[in-house]
Amino acid sequence: MEKYIVDGKVKGDPQKGMVFYQTICYRCHGLDGNKINFGNEREPKYLGGAA
Repeated sequence: MEKYIVDGKVKGDPQKGMVFYQTICYRCHGLDGNKINFGNEREPKYLGGAA
């Protein structure tokens, strides 16, 4: 993870990442990251909140 996160700050280009997410990842995860619940109904856990 050191390659991507240093001292709590994310490295990389958010615009470039957004292009990938909006063209590939959103299909399963949803545009807001809340399409798949990795938790359960009582304690939902979505990609958008975990990321």
